Amino acid sequence: MQFDSIHDISGCMNIKTNQKTLSRLFRPKRFDQVYGQTGIITTLTNSLKNKTTSQAYLFTGIRGTGKTTLARIFAKALNCQSDDGSVEPCNNCISCKEIDSSSSLSVIEIDGASNRGIDDIRELNETAHFGSSDNSFKIIIIDEVHMLTKEAFNALLKTLEEPPAHVKFFFATTEVNKIPATILSRTQRFDLKRLSPLEVLTKLKKISSETSINIDDEALKILARKSEGSLRDAESLLQQLRCYEDEMISQELVQALLGIIPQDFLFKLDQAYSNKDISFAFDHSSTLYSLGPTISTFIESLLEHYRNIALLLLKKRSLDHSSLTKSDLKGYQNSLSFYSLDKVTHILDYLSELLIKIPTNTSKQIHFEMILLHIIQTANRVTIQSILESLPSKEIETTQKQQELVSPVKTPQTSAPPVLNTPALSTKTPTNTESPQPISSSEKKPPVENKTENIQTPIVSKKNCSSLLKKAKEDTILRFASVELGGALQKI
Repeated sequence: MQFDSIHDISGCMNIKTNQKTLSRLFRPKRFDQVYGQTGIITTLTNSLKNKTTSQAYLFTGIRGTGKTTLARIFAKALNCQSDDGSVEPCNNCISCKEIDSSSSLSVIEIDGASNRGIDDIRELNETAHFGSSDNSFKIIIIDEVHMLTKEAFNALLKTLEEPPAHVKFFFATTEVNKIPATILSRTQRFDLKRLSPLEVLTKLKKISSETSINIDDEALKILARKSEGSLRDAESLLQQLRCYEDEMISQELVQALLGIIPQDFLFKLDQAYSNKDISFAFDHSSTLYSLGPTISTFIESLLEHYRNIALLLLKKRSLDHSSLTKSDLKGYQNSLSFYSLDKVTHILDYLSELLIKIPTNTSKQIHFEMILLHIIQTANRVTIQSILESLPSKEIETTQKQQELVSPVKTPQTSAPPVLNTPALSTKTPTNTESPQPISSSEKKPPVENKTENIQTPIVSKKNCSSLLKKAKEDTILRFASVELGGALQKI
């Protein structure tokens, strides 16, 4: 797309007329138009119904979730002059129109980054004590309140401790940890969550239809996923694409302009992983290098890809997810059969550590090659799970060898001791009267005892055999694990 003059550029940048950006043109004007903050909206609307509003509110969360917008809607609801009995602002009364045009004297909105000194807060405190002419609330909205200095917070603290009845403070910040605890304790805090991809997609479809932007639904899904829960980021990307292409905005155009790694490339990587094709890393790294992404962008794309595979393997995400395109659903369904959960977890650990180590501003081709090589070679990696699965088949062989080594020794059969045939002693008494001569001690002989040697044989029971097998199994696992961990594992 070429521009002949600066007027063409300015005409393209303005969506519709009146020189309003997409975010301002489609900024929510009612509570029911705010996405993803159901609990917060319920609390605020109930406080309006019961007339139990607080003196100070704090809205915190990431960028683009509607903190300042929600504060403006709440301010309109407090000062709305409509008598319809609804807590929603009518957007038709004088007060609502003045707040929308940022010309209301009852609502003061300042930027904490530009007005962060003690003198600015002193002036604000003096202004807050003056009431409005129409008996409405004096509402002070401080955006990025964490940028105030310590002295400015101390000056603001006195007004928060004893505020006038007609004054309301609305604070918005992205870094709530920088706000002093004395300020936090005097406010009602609301944490705004990230918007889901479905909520962002719904909002983008509404904007594109009302502004006549011809964009493919698959391209909108990429924008919703790329925004990471920030609606303002999604609107800015849509405005950028609207200025680049007047005709149909396709999925390929979105990937090219935003520097997103094509999903087809990632599915080809899955196929190379399945085939253990190492040459894929060298053949396609030049193509990847020519696309111009940085190493950090490439690693983040890989992390998102393998995270989706891990969630699908764990059945934490269905294949009909709203943020995935039709081609992505088909590709992931084919890639699931290539991976196991252990391999995907190893790849995610590797990429997470690599994202911290490698500088973000480098994009050398050799880095792309090494990353792709490591992922493909993960297919040959031996895991602990595969070792445990292979052990039962080897346990039978180990059992046989152990039984052969500890087989019982046969004991020799010992014959019965021989029986000595001694002549029977006569029972007749001697005829002579001579006393029998005593036998000397040297002539006495001890009785012969027939002893059999007790040969101890090894007794092998089922309990001993099972303990030996268990020890052999543990030694095998420790050896494989030590090799896998580079020798860092020691037996205790």
